[in-house]
Amino acid sequence: MSQSYQNLASDQICKVQNDKKLISFHDRLRAALPGSYAQIHAKGEFSENNHKVHSLIGVSIQDYSNGTGERNIITRFHLSPEQVQFFLTRLTAGFQEFEWSISKIFGEPDQYGYSTAQQFSISRHARASDGREMKNPWRIQIINGRGIKVQNRNGGSYMQSGSFQMDKSAFIQLTDMDLYGCLCDRMGALHCPAADLKRERDARKSAGPAPADAAAALPIRSIETYDTTMQERKRKPRFFFCSGVKERTVFMSIAVIRNMDTQGRIIIPADIRKETGIRSGSTLEIATDGTTIRIRKCTPRNTGSKELRDFLEPLYKNIRCGLAISSTDCILASKGCYLPEGAQITEELRSLIQEGREMFSQSGLCPPVPDCSRKVAALFPVTLALASKKAALLLIPEPGRCLSGAECNCTRLIANMITRKYKPNE
Repeated sequence: MSQSYQNLASDQICKVQNDKKLISFHDRLRAALPGSYAQIHAKGEFSENNHKVHSLIGVSIQDYSNGTGERNIITRFHLSPEQVQFFLTRLTAGFQEFEWSISKIFGEPDQYGYSTAQQFSISRHARASDGREMKNPWRIQIINGRGIKVQNRNGGSYMQSGSFQMDKSAFIQLTDMDLYGCLCDRMGALHCPAADLKRERDARKSAGPAPADAAAALPIRSIETYDTTMQERKRKPRFFFCSGVKERTVFMSIAVIRNMDTQGRIIIPADIRKETGIRSGSTLEIATDGTTIRIRKCTPRNTGSKELRDFLEPLYKNIRCGLAISSTDCILASKGCYLPEGAQITEELRSLIQEGREMFSQSGLCPPVPDCSRKVAALFPVTLALASKKAALLLIPEPGRCLSGAECNCTRLIANMITRKYKPNE
């Protein structure tokens, strides 16, 4: 990565924007000290520049309905990782009515005794006060202002009741899908803070470039890597291999060991690419089985309806499980597993979809298509105006993986969203 590209990198995780307002989320995550092996995020255990360090996610709302420049209203607030996870559980659990708020006061008082104060609130209401169904049921509001800070007996502080004075306020209305996509992006950022990446980058710079013949000079041993996720900090041995199209396992020799970069990329050796026929633009299926990673060459596929894939993308980011939307004839769209659009489904799956009810089995209901090693573990009916017959949203996990109740609730929520969007006119 070039230095100029690094200078252009932003700490913005994601944003939702309309013609009048914008909400964005920013990376303020900090890792805990190396000695706190069971703790992921910093919670004030150490200080920098006389300030305790906390791992946070910044939220900013802009209201430019009255114009840009000086008329643009910008409000900010910081949330903890636990609060972000709490919002996601409320959404995936299908809460129709929900309200939550918090206020903060910090900084040194000014000459009038007022310190910086912020208020954050999030709510969901399915219907308006006049009974109309809300198209954008989620409302997020941030108020920035000032207040009088009072010290408590434990050394902490709180805002004196009735002392808050508002300087500026902004809110935005979001759909379930808008909020779900934002929370999924933020959840992904929680597992790979910029602080860890910066430490790794600085450590590599200080170590200097590796010699060209470094791999050949290493003794023959197992390939060992460090997990890049914050949950797994201990060193674990990992054995990598590539599986060719002829189902013959090709083990990587010590002469072609590759290091994975900070973005998770690794180069497949030229000899293996030549033997398996992998070229630039080839489609590969990547799967895990215990401690192994399997890579299989796939034939080119159509990616399916863009609207349907837009529903599968945020769901896959959250549960990391194979997903597919299928009619009673064929696969319409898929994510996380190789199921080409238009592939004919099995007779067993066709009969299950025609029943039109939710189904679940940890051992698997049936294969989605012939000659597929995976099985459908859960089925959620959906209504599609673009499908002449019944359809369903399928959960297709890897063999041996058990689905949780939360993952099924997430999938049920997305199935309801698809039905509401594509339900034919009565």
